[in-house]
Amino acid sequence: MKVIALTGGIGSGKTTIRQFFSKAGIITLDADAIGRALVAKNQPGLVEITRTFGQDMLLPNGELNRTKLKALIFSDPHAKQQLEAILHPLIRTETQRKLTCLEQAGTQVVIVEIPLLVETGIPDYIHQVIVLDLPRALQIERVMARDHCSKETVIQILNQQASQSERLAIADYIIDTAQPLDNIERQVQQIIASIHPADDPTETH
Repeated sequence: MKVIALTGGIGSGKTTIRQFFSKAGIITLDADAIGRALVAKNQPGLVEITRTFGQDMLLPNGELNRTKLKALIFSDPHAKQQLEAILHPLIRTETQRKLTCLEQAGTQVVIVEIPLLVETGIPDYIHQVIVLDLPRALQIERVMARDHCSKETVIQILNQQASQSERLAIADYIIDTAQPLDNIERQVQQIIASIHPADDPTETH
C-alpha cells in the first residue's frame, strides 16, 4: 500500500485538496481529525493534557476548553512544545493503526493530510509527499477572510510554521493552489494518474 502525505501551510487549501482526492475515489485520512478525536472527553490525549496543564483546561462538561488551550500555546512556546510532545506520538500511533486496517482490507493508496509534516518529521509510513504551494500574500489574505483575524495574527502563525521552501524541499508532487478550482482539480487528477497506472484500477470507498 502506498501512503502519501498531503501538507501545506495555513490557508493553503489542504481540506479542499483532500476532498478532491476523496471525490476521485482515493481513501484519505486527516491527522487533525485524528488529533481532535484523541482529545475528546475521557480520551487519552485529553487525560494527558489535564495532567500536564491542569483541570482548568476542561469545560464544566468535562470536554477540552479549546479556546483556553489555544491561547496558552499561542503565548507560551514551552507549553506549545509540551502539547506537541503529548499529541504527536498519539496521532502517529492512531494513524498507523488506521493504515494497518486499510492495508489489511486491500487498500492500494491512502492520502494522509498532515499539516505539520515538516515540523514533526516524516513518519516511516509515508512514501511520498504532496506539497500545496501559493504566494504568501494570498495565503495571508485567505486566512484573514476565513478566520476574521488581523494580518498581524496570520503572520505570527505563519512565522511559527515551516517555511514554504522547507516544504517544497521534501515534495514529490506540488499543487499550485493559487489557481482556479478547476485547474487545481486537474492537477489532482494528474497526480492520481501517476499514482495509478492506466491498468491499475483506482481505489474506491
